[in-house]
Amino acid sequence: MARFFPRFCSQLTLVWPLLALFCTILPTLHAQEEPQEETQTEAQEVPFTLEADEVSYNDNNTKVTATGNVLVDGDQGRIKADKITYNPTTGVLMAIGNVDYTDPKGSTLTLNRLELAGDLKSATLEAIAFRLPDLGEVLTASKAQRHNEGLYELEDIVYSPCNNCATGGGRKPWQIRANSVKYDAEEEILSYRGAKFDVYGVPLLYLPYFYHPVGDKPKSGVLPPTFGSSTSRGDELTLSGYIFDPKNNADYTLRTRLMSSRGAQFIGERRQKGTALDTEFRGSYLNDTSTGNVRGHGQILGEYIFQPGRRAGLNAELTSDDDYLFDFFDRNDPYLPSTLYFEDASDQHYIGAFGRWYQDLDSNRIPAQTSHALPSIEAERIWDLDEKGTQLKLSGDAFALYRDEGLNYQRLSTRLEYAKPLNLKDGSFIEFTSSLRGDIYHVDGDGITDTGEAGRLIPEVTLGWEKPFVSATGFHTITPRVMSVYSPRGGNPDDIPNEDSVAYELDVTNLFQSSRFAGLDRVETGPQVIYGLDNRWGGVNDTKLHVFLGQSFRQFDDDALPVSGGTATQVSDWVGFVRGTPFKWLDFSTRFRLDNANFESRRQDTSAAIGYDRSDKTGRFLQMSHSFLDGGPEEFNLRGRWTFNKSWATTMRLQRDLEAERNLINEVGAEYTHCCFRVSAIARRRGFTNSNIQPSTDYLLNVQLLTLGRDRE
Repeated sequence: MARFFPRFCSQLTLVWPLLALFCTILPTLHAQEEPQEETQTEAQEVPFTLEADEVSYNDNNTKVTATGNVLVDGDQGRIKADKITYNPTTGVLMAIGNVDYTDPKGSTLTLNRLELAGDLKSATLEAIAFRLPDLGEVLTASKAQRHNEGLYELEDIVYSPCNNCATGGGRKPWQIRANSVKYDAEEEILSYRGAKFDVYGVPLLYLPYFYHPVGDKPKSGVLPPTFGSSTSRGDELTLSGYIFDPKNNADYTLRTRLMSSRGAQFIGERRQKGTALDTEFRGSYLNDTSTGNVRGHGQILGEYIFQPGRRAGLNAELTSDDDYLFDFFDRNDPYLPSTLYFEDASDQHYIGAFGRWYQDLDSNRIPAQTSHALPSIEAERIWDLDEKGTQLKLSGDAFALYRDEGLNYQRLSTRLEYAKPLNLKDGSFIEFTSSLRGDIYHVDGDGITDTGEAGRLIPEVTLGWEKPFVSATGFHTITPRVMSVYSPRGGNPDDIPNEDSVAYELDVTNLFQSSRFAGLDRVETGPQVIYGLDNRWGGVNDTKLHVFLGQSFRQFDDDALPVSGGTATQVSDWVGFVRGTPFKWLDFSTRFRLDNANFESRRQDTSAAIGYDRSDKTGRFLQMSHSFLDGGPEEFNLRGRWTFNKSWATTMRLQRDLEAERNLINEVGAEYTHCCFRVSAIARRRGFTNSNIQPSTDYLLNVQLLTLGRDRE
């Protein structure tokens, strides 16, 4: 008998993995009659455990019975039953009474009775119930027949996750009823024919053919529809479908947006992820009935990884007109960049080649005057001179600026730098650098800047020092920092144009840089000293409060620096920040620039967050931000979510232009989650004009039946 059971179980394992769990331990039970040493050796090879009140055999060993709280537990799941029997003569295996199987994901299949036929290829199941961890029982069936591995035919089924919230008379918020359903256990899909969709017991929809997933694997199917209304688009309905292509590791999302005032818009997305190549496509099409124009946009993203550190890619996007993305996707991009790139990097080198083309979406600018980088090449090589961090670095930058109308130029820039760090015994850190930079330009003038060649050579020496002072408890650390910079004056001759260094502002991120210009066309020159004081309160990985304040002083005025950038005088503005997380539910930060003479605010960016789990989906939180620029815009933003209980939550958003004293965006939303469906509604008012788009009011409504699919971002 002990030899027969392993042969039977090997066959059953190919037929039904769930029942094979039980068969795996039968040889171990029989071995309990053998000597103890043999039983221990055989039990060590079994990866499952069995618990039962009693195991017995009949007189001629033709029937084995395990009764009373039978439990089989292993890595593949757990089986419970009141009684399990097997008759080797007829080949029938039967589990009776409260038969449960729970997989590692927590989903449970419950049966009153299971009978496995003698050919080991078919089975009969009775009184089936299927339960999910978060939603409980979702499906019941009177009877089922298994024809082959993993494929079942269910009879008289009712599918609904609303069992825990049925009203009087057993009426559920919604359910699907059918006489015959196929269940693919491997793919976790239920397929219906001739099904009826009920709402609170009232049949609303007949479904000749319908299927949906019951697990968490991605599946093709229909996504929940969304409803909306807008003063610019009219009433709208969006129908979506999702297609999963496991063979090519890809998926598609297709949407049809029906708008009473604008027509039908078609939106498509495709994503594919491979071992070396990842791609993503997005596009939309609209024959706008309001304007009479065909409108749309397209985007392609792709990246190929040759080996670790080496990659090439494309990120391109185009739209039919300046207002399309704003009007239909709430995007307010000033321009759309398209980039083709190649990068190769290691610890000792980097090389990157880029081509960037921009579509300008500002109707007040002339498209022909938009500049493009065609191409831009960056390279860097590092040599480690000793084990203490001394390095020699050679870098180069080749850049060509192109536009249809206006100034064009080509630039070649190289820089050789020597850097030596020193760590002193008293805790001080000193770093010495010396560099030599050379730039060559070829300029195609525009009538204001002359055509010709130009060049410059800029030597520079810097010396930096910092030292942390730690309190006796280690809770407070003070770190003063000082850096001196020397380079000869006059590094910005008039025959070198300024195209990539227009933006300039002193802040905490660039205070300890010798030149704060964003690009290479302009440089800061002349002697200067930079100093700051850093304070931290808290543990090593738990900073409660962080405060920094710093300033720079230059020996001579520099005409290349803009007046509003914070370094117009020899003594610059003060820059700093304050960041704090005194409690887990509170964090705040402010970054500022103060006038060096009277400490008046010239720029300030402040934010605070209160609450837990500040995602868009769950939790209670309130986020606030305020930005101010002297002579520029001033704006206040507020965003929050409040969850009252498991059912109700509300959201809000406010964006206000404080300079113009008007609200740019007002938004409020509510969400109701029942036991088996979710309803969310949003009302939004856009109070500003963008090109030819006037202020509008939008209403959006989304109804989602839980377990019947969800949108995939």
